[in-house]
Amino acid sequence: MFHLFRKIPLFRDIEPDAFERLHLRFDQRNYPKHGTIFREGQEREAIFFILKGIVKTYKVDETGKEQLISLLHQGEMFPHVGLFDDVPYPATAEAIQETELLVIPISDFRNLLASHPRMAAQVIAHMEQKIMDLQQRLQKMMSADVLHRLIDILLHLADEYGVVQNGHTVIHIPLTTQDLANMLGTSRETVSRALNHLKKEQLLETGRQQIILCDREKLKLRKNQD
Repeated sequence: MFHLFRKIPLFRDIEPDAFERLHLRFDQRNYPKHGTIFREGQEREAIFFILKGIVKTYKVDETGKEQLISLLHQGEMFPHVGLFDDVPYPATAEAIQETELLVIPISDFRNLLASHPRMAAQVIAHMEQKIMDLQQRLQKMMSADVLHRLIDILLHLADEYGVVQNGHTVIHIPLTTQDLANMLGTSRETVSRALNHLKKEQLLETGRQQIILCDREKLKLRKNQD
């Protein structure tokens, strides 16, 4: 099963015999759409790497409202915190489409990092980038209105997951209006009004399994208006 590791950028420079010397344990798990991978507060057992699919991580506030933290795609690892202590999982992770994961027990992963300082440095850099991305998102949430924040999120999703088809950018992720609202920290009704506004301007189309940016460059210009 070593070929599975080749799908993960973090492991591509490690030779197969290195894993054999460490007696690294790992597993391959499959989750259906909306399948829960772990819940916030559960005892930490492993580090997960996405071989296929998309995973969202989120927290639930005291009112029961879901606050989305991140969307993760093929090649990424999670969770991003608590790698070097024994704290519980900091958030809930859920597959938003059929997802295949490579799973490594946390103790084995720590041993792997201790044996490969370069890999440890890459993991730390990745964690720092995730923290910076979250800080930037929070800053934008405080400084811009919902329409401009929504456009920013759509452009980010297009960069991460978009595929150009017939001059349009298609984001093949089954995100609901509520998912977008959770990402923006606002209500579903508010996001629905913002989406309808962009549709009227012929900048956006939505479907059950995808979001279509009709003209990405015009959407970027729209972001800088007002």
